[in-house]
Amino acid sequence: MKIPFKSVGIMLTKQCTAECDICCFFCSLHKNEKMSKELIVKIIDEAKSVNSISTFGISGGEPFLYLDELLFAISLATKSGFKTTCTTNGFWAVSPKATVEIMMELKKAGLSHLSVSIDEFHLKFVPVDNIKRILKVARQIDLPVFLGSVVTKTSKRLSAISELLGDDLLGFPIVEVPCLPVGRAKEKIKSDSFLYSSQLPAKKCRNMDTIVILPDGSVYPCCSQAGMTSPLLLGSIYNSFKLLNK
Repeated sequence: MKIPFKSVGIMLTKQCTAECDICCFFCSLHKNEKMSKELIVKIIDEAKSVNSISTFGISGGEPFLYLDELLFAISLATKSGFKTTCTTNGFWAVSPKATVEIMMELKKAGLSHLSVSIDEFHLKFVPVDNIKRILKVARQIDLPVFLGSVVTKTSKRLSAISELLGDDLLGFPIVEVPCLPVGRAKEKIKSDSFLYSSQLPAKKCRNMDTIVILPDGSVYPCCSQAGMTSPLLLGSIYNSFKLLNK
């Protein structure tokens, strides 16, 4: 039975300006994996053959380290009929001028919405003023922005993050996501700090409708922090033509 995938996501790179304790991929500036434009074209071409897929997402690592490839992917996916999303830590919003220039490029390329990570862990590497600049410009150019916070029992929660952002947060959605004990988080976060539910899920996993391709071409049917595990590996897009239809 085919899984009705609704979106396809690519991890453009595992390189990142931050080295967060919560990172499930051990991302850092020392990583050098980067997805090629050729692979991006192949993924989008294959995704077009899957009628249920309507959204194309780009994440990392930090995809804004490779702005040319990022804009290329957004533009091509948009022209191919997909809604496009991108996730960032906002390191690039160092000044009002830089923020406007980059966000106007995103809008011109056709980005549907921008997701920005802000929590206790990312704030160790990215000043809150960067996020404020992004929100201010997003309001000016009418670009939807969603904010996400990865949290533990002992980390700053939404009340604290909201207070840091102040009035700049008005009109923008922000959600909490529990940190999972995978990757660097398994080493850096104390076991009793993870948030667990005492009940079994009432519904099927919401992360299983997104197919994700890593820089090396590995394909997984899940976009969760814990989804990139060997039992879920579907194969490689390099040697499995039309893999998205499997």
